Amino acid sequence: MNPNVVKLLERSGLKPVHIAVIFVFAYFAMFFLLRTGAGAGWWDRSINDGEIVARCGAILIGVAMFALIRDARAAMAGLFGPPACPVTAGDIALALALAAAWNLGVHAVLVQLPMIWSEPDQYLRFWGYSFTPQPRTAVAWMLAATATGVLAPLLEEFYFRGMLFNALRVRRSLAASIVISALAFGILHGRATFLAFGFGVIAALMFLRYRSLWPLVVVHGAYNILVMVPGFSSLFFHKTLQTATTPAGWAFEIALAIAFVPLAFLFWQRFRPAREALEA
Repeated sequence: MNPNVVKLLERSGLKPVHIAVIFVFAYFAMFFLLRTGAGAGWWDRSINDGEIVARCGAILIGVAMFALIRDARAAMAGLFGPPACPVTAGDIALALALAAAWNLGVHAVLVQLPMIWSEPDQYLRFWGYSFTPQPRTAVAWMLAATATGVLAPLLEEFYFRGMLFNALRVRRSLAASIVISALAFGILHGRATFLAFGFGVIAALMFLRYRSLWPLVVVHGAYNILVMVPGFSSLFFHKTLQTATTPAGWAFEIALAIAFVPLAFLFWQRFRPAREALEA
């Protein structure tokens, strides 16, 4: 049985503000390092375009600092223990489908579509839609898949659903802990704050059921890899000015937004927090 992570974090003395401040300072330190190194010619300047490097580096700095505290070390180990209940393929598929419906459907219809229709030239580029697919070599694809499908999910779930969410539960209600940790996760993703916020809520509910980060990492990584698959990503991310300004150009997004409602109902029925989960 996994140790009670909330109680361990309470004993460690770590507060949510400590976890947040460490990340913010480490994040800016990583950006300074990346820019300084690029300016000095230590590595290619294009590395500055990858925020994932700064995110992962900042989280690793936080891990090193938390590891100095005994109870925090025990909590960190407990976060990656075996799930408290069986993880089924159906549960993973349901969570992945809900995340896709939120990210690619609800967010696209409520946020991206209105902005693009108001100023197509400006916001089509702002949201990263490319007019023509950008080819990737096999090596580049594997590196990107490893970074976004393995490393980023592992570290982000640890920091936001593991440390921050459970530290918040020491002092806040469950609902407030879910919302605040999801909002912090959203802010980390900049322009995609609303998108990442929704995923943060889904992931927090999953953690309450399993009391382990592994199922969350699997869903997070699977989604990140899914949207990289050329045949799938072209359905959503490759739009022209003409298709982006017509309802037909958003057919898949609208369909997913509609599917979100029944998927959310099924997910809540399956992942509604039980009393024993609230106490662990």
